[in-house]
Amino acid sequence: MNSMLESCRPDSTPVPPIFSGHGVIPASRNNISFRKRRMMTQQQPGTPGAETGIPACTDSAPATSSPVTAAKLMHAVPPASLDTSNEKVLEMFSQHPELQAIPVVDGGVPVGIIGRHAIAERFAPLFRLYGEKAHTCFMDTAPVVVEQDICLQELCRTLAAADLRHLTNGFIITDRGQYIGMGTVHDLVYEIAQLLAGR
Repeated sequence: MNSMLESCRPDSTPVPPIFSGHGVIPASRNNISFRKRRMMTQQQPGTPGAETGIPACTDSAPATSSPVTAAKLMHAVPPASLDTSNEKVLEMFSQHPELQAIPVVDGGVPVGIIGRHAIAERFAPLFRLYGEKAHTCFMDTAPVVVEQDICLQELCRTLAAADLRHLTNGFIITDRGQYIGMGTVHDLVYEIAQLLAGR
């Protein structure tokens, strides 16, 4: 166990991709000069979201029907850093019982997420045993990270293609690659229900 903890060095932590309304942004913790590339996610018949009634992600949409973006779902959640101890993470969850996950950032760039459920069920004894150690061996290094300008239709497709654990953990929201908050699937479903009810 000690060797496993020691092997979790901050410089070995991968940086997850960031999904935006314009494509996938390859993130870097060393600089925020991102090179954008277009996602191969054009809406096709039969794909999830094709007939949902959610406003489409189109650059030509009238101002009166602009797509709702991830920015509307954002909650300001204090992030942990790569050096934050396990003890401190447990304290953060204790002080904020409404949180289901805590984002982890390195230089403002999201690099992981720590889910309350995973800690409670699998790691609680080890988490407390190594309370002063950094939490990097316990975090999910492949969170869903989206830019604040991504519309709900694209966000739904991104989450549908992701692992089921993200339904609980939620997703990280960034502004040009820098962490600004968190979003939950509960809020996403609620917002979609509101949009459909208004049609």
